[in-house]
Amino acid sequence: MPAGSRAASVSAGTRPRRSIARRPSAAALRAAHGGGNRRTVIVAFSGNVVIAAAKLVAALITGSSAMFAETLHSTADCVNQLMLGLSLRGRHRPPDADHPFGYQAAGFLWAFLATLASFLVGGCLSIVLAIHQLVAGGEVEMFVVAWAVLGVAAVADALSFAQGLRQAKSEAAQWGVPRGQWVRQTSEPIPRAILVEDGAA
Repeated sequence: MPAGSRAASVSAGTRPRRSIARRPSAAALRAAHGGGNRRTVIVAFSGNVVIAAAKLVAALITGSSAMFAETLHSTADCVNQLMLGLSLRGRHRPPDADHPFGYQAAGFLWAFLATLASFLVGGCLSIVLAIHQLVAGGEVEMFVVAWAVLGVAAVADALSFAQGLRQAKSEAAQWGVPRGQWVRQTSEPIPRAILVEDGAA
């Protein structure tokens, strides 16, 4: 660009944007290279879909509002995994003039939104339906269906939890620290969120 044009551009307040060198964290680089986050999210999402489908079938068979509440809870968990999956898109883009520190913070934002969705949909709505069931009353029956749903949920959550542990073990080995320490100190929100969710389940 000629000197006169560059001076006119600067005086007009339209500075050309410069590309900033890409500097993601070491944890993000290793997770992106190994594909651990994506694999963990896919396994967790698949498990929650299976659990939600099993609970929905049980709710339709038994007509139980409690099982319907659990269906909504598992559906909220599916939405959580979708949010965590969305956080993987674009978070490794290089920094630019508008985002000089990169896009890594998007992962924490989506993890926070996933937590809110789990609390509001899975928690509050379940409490409301439980109170309604207690007030309306009713007999407990069809234990076989309930135990079948519990079995399906236990297997699905165990598989998802195992994948989270597998990723944590792999990442911890690369850093040379114990797995528990890596989970507590990692800057990656996705494996920690999934491990806490599936561990609580």
